[in-house]
Amino acid sequence: IGTKGVSGSRWRGLTISLTYVLGIALTYAVLGVVAARTGALFGALLGHPVVVGIIAILFVAMGLSMYGLYEIQMPKFITQKLGGTRTQKGYIGAFGSGLIAGVVASPCVGPVLVSILAYVARTQDSVLGFVLLFVFALGLGQLFILMGTFQSLLHKLPKSGAWMENVKFIFGTIMIGMALYFVHPITDSALFSGLIATVLIALSFFFGAFRKNQSKWQKAIARVAFVAGLLFAIRGFIPEHMLDRVFPFSAGQSTSLNYAKPDWANYSEALLMAAQLDGRPVILDFQAEWCLACKELEIYTFSDPRVLELGKQFLWLKFDATKSSPELDVLQEKYGISGLPFIAFFDKKGNWRSDITLLGFEKAEPFLKRMEEVLK
Repeated sequence: IGTKGVSGSRWRGLTISLTYVLGIALTYAVLGVVAARTGALFGALLGHPVVVGIIAILFVAMGLSMYGLYEIQMPKFITQKLGGTRTQKGYIGAFGSGLIAGVVASPCVGPVLVSILAYVARTQDSVLGFVLLFVFALGLGQLFILMGTFQSLLHKLPKSGAWMENVKFIFGTIMIGMALYFVHPITDSALFSGLIATVLIALSFFFGAFRKNQSKWQKAIARVAFVAGLLFAIRGFIPEHMLDRVFPFSAGQSTSLNYAKPDWANYSEALLMAAQLDGRPVILDFQAEWCLACKELEIYTFSDPRVLELGKQFLWLKFDATKSSPELDVLQEKYGISGLPFIAFFDKKGNWRSDITLLGFEKAEPFLKRMEEVLK
């Protein structure tokens, strides 16, 4: 960090190390903004199997890295070149070194960092991306600040050992789970059950379910995963209409949550034209299974009694944009859809009110004002 030998003052040690960490934080914050801005370009494509597959493979790769199957490192010629830069005796030097350290250190927290970037890309919120990654880097840098302020702590840092392996196992499992989370909306029940079965059985063998020299507790957990994998494999071969008889826990999976909903109809040009002929305004909601804000709209906004009451004057249409399709491509071009949720309003004459189009989540009160504006 460069505080040693510069000054014996703890205050200077604190400010120098804090400046260093701010440099790291700025690097990560810029990554967050880039993720959010580029996410706006591919956000509408997140339902495409190819894109989802790439994201899932990325998470699996990060998870296997955490399991110790291989290490993800920056090329040596880059780390050697950047690592040669020394901290100058001043705040500018500390800040510049922090900027470089943000790049050099990123492989060390790669799986966690990539997970956060993927989340930010889905939200498409530049401010959230900046703040989230900035705060993440500040958390990452707390140890640096402590070491820079209290030099004696350098000799008291915990040494790596078995506890670190347990932490890596937990994070690796989360990464694999995130891969399954991303592919779930674009797969049918049988295929998804097969994917879970493959993951569980593969992990059970990897962690020594039937290895003699394995510890008892690890072998027991691995065998539980193996049995669970077999159950999911069996489940994948059972027809959908038979699932509730063989696996009772599957029966409630598609049960609707307990909240009021508008009287939705699936989008079609015929329904849109019929509403125009009847002089009835329309609310057209583009939604997707992977869209968290879409679910928030359903739970917190569309279920509001005032919205439901006023909504009786509207025709509620929804379009499932979970998977890419030629029809979705046409509508994206027509309405300029850059992200989800995307709510289009049509007045009684069938005119699309682009001036009050909603992109993203909104509470009931402002949403009511949009509805009232359409009714005018």
